[in-house]
Amino acid sequence: MVGMTHTDGYRTGINHLRAYIAGKGHANVSKRHVADDGFTLGAWMGRRRNERRGGRLSTVKVTELNALGMVWDPREANYRAGVDHLQTYIAREGHTVVPNSHVTDDGFPLGGWVSNRREDRTVGRLSTARIAEMNALGMVWDALDAGYRIGVEHLRVYAAAAGHANVHRKFVTDDGFKLGVWVSSRRSDRRAGTLSAEKITELNALGMVWDLRDANYRTGLDHLRVYTAAAGHANVPATHVADDGFKLGVWVDKRRNDRRIGRISTTRIAELNALGMGWRSSHASRVAGYRTGVDHLQAFTAVLGHANVPRWYVTDDGFTLGVWVNSRRKDRKAGTLSTTRIAELNALGMVWDALEANYRTGVEHLRAYTTTAGHAHVPWGYVADDGFTLGGWVSNRRRDHKVGRLTTAKAAELNALGMVWGPFDAGYQTGVAHLRAYTAMQGHAKVPRSYVTDDGFKLGVWVSSRRSDRRAGTLSTERVTELNALGMVWNPRAT
Repeated sequence: MVGMTHTDGYRTGINHLRAYIAGKGHANVSKRHVADDGFTLGAWMGRRRNERRGGRLSTVKVTELNALGMVWDPREANYRAGVDHLQTYIAREGHTVVPNSHVTDDGFPLGGWVSNRREDRTVGRLSTARIAEMNALGMVWDALDAGYRIGVEHLRVYAAAAGHANVHRKFVTDDGFKLGVWVSSRRSDRRAGTLSAEKITELNALGMVWDLRDANYRTGLDHLRVYTAAAGHANVPATHVADDGFKLGVWVDKRRNDRRIGRISTTRIAELNALGMGWRSSHASRVAGYRTGVDHLQAFTAVLGHANVPRWYVTDDGFTLGVWVNSRRKDRKAGTLSTTRIAELNALGMVWDALEANYRTGVEHLRAYTTTAGHAHVPWGYVADDGFTLGGWVSNRRRDHKVGRLTTAKAAELNALGMVWGPFDAGYQTGVAHLRAYTAMQGHAKVPRSYVTDDGFKLGVWVSSRRSDRRAGTLSTERVTELNALGMVWNPRAT
C-alpha cells in the first residue's frame, strides 16, 4: 500500500490477529485465511514466522505475538491438535479406525488428519517418536485394513439394532457410511477368493449373509409356512404383507414366475408343493388385485392431484402401486386390458406414456426455473420444491440429445428455454453466474480459495481452476475476456 511503513503494516496485522482471536478463540490462522476486508492475515502470519526463523523479528514483537498465543510451528500445532482429537475419539468409540470423512464437533477434520499421518509414515516423513506415540494409541496404519475395520464396526452396530446382518445394497448409516455397498464388496471379495479365512470367520460371527437370493428365498419360505399355518392354505393374495413388513404376496408371485420361465429348482418346487403352493393365481384373486389397485390409485390421485405414479412407489400398507400401474400399461399395450377398464383408468387420469409425462413435467419445471433464475444452467443436484429432480432430468436430456434419442421438436423446445447441452459449459456458466453475484456483493472478484456460496457452490475452487486453465492455455480468449470484464484476479499473490 502506498505510503504505508513497515510499522503500519505490522500494526495492521496485529489488529487483524486480535480480531481473529476474538472471533475464533485461538491464533492458529490458516495460511490461506483472508479477512473480510481482504487483508491476507494467513500470509502475514507466515511472514512473521519467517522473520523469527531468520532472526529478523525483534524481541519486543516476538513477546507481543506470544502474548496473543502465536503459533510459530503450525505443523506441530496441527499434529498435537490431531493427537488430542484422536484420544477423544478413542475414548468414545474404543478404536482408532476413523472414517476419512469424519469431522469432529469443533470442525477438526480428524479423518483426513489420520489419513495424512498414514501417508507421512509411508514416505518416511513421520518421526520415530511420533510413530511410537500413535502406536501407543492403537493406530491402524494400513488404510485398506482400516476401511475393513470401519465396515466391521458399522455392521456390528447394524446387526445389534436390526437383529440380522442382511443389509440392503443401498443402505447408508447415519454418519454417511455406505454399509450396503461395503457388504456387497465383501461378498465380491469372497467370490474372488481375496477375502481371508480370518475375515470370513469374523463376518460369519456377525451373521453375514453371503447369498442374498437364497436368504430371500428362505425368508419367504418361513413366512409362507407361518401364513399356511394360520390361514389353512397357501393361496396368498398378491397384496399380502406380513406383520414384519415382508411382502409375501409379491414373493409368492415371483416364485410362480420363476417356475414359468424355468428358473426354480425341482427341490424348491417340491418344498413349496409340500406347503400347498398354488402355482396359478385364481380369477377371483386377479379381480381382487385389480380392484385393490384401482382403490389405491384413487387414493393416490386424491392426495397428489395426478395419477403419474413413480415405478418404485409403494403405499403405506405395502401395496406396490407403481408396479401395478406399470402392469396395466403393459396389459393395454398387449391388448389384454378391457375397454371397460381402460375407460375406468382414464377417468382417474391414468398416464399411459410415463416417459412423455416425465418429459412434460421436466419442461414445466425447467420453465419455472429459468423464470426465477434467469438462465437454464441447472446444477446437477438441483431438486425443485416439490421434490422433482430437475438437475438429473436436464442431465438425462443432454444424454438423449447426444445419442440421438431426442426428437428435433423436443430439442427445439428446450433450445427455446436456453438449454445448455454441454455439461462442462453449463458448469462454466454456473460459475460465471456465481462470480457475477459475488462481485456485485463484494465489489471485487478476489475470491478466497475456500469460499463456498450459500447454495453450496465452491466458487473459490472454481476461480482457482479457471486460473489453472489460463496458465495451461486451455481457457479460450472469449472466456478470458468475459472473466476480465468481471474483474477476475489472475494472480492473487500479486494483489
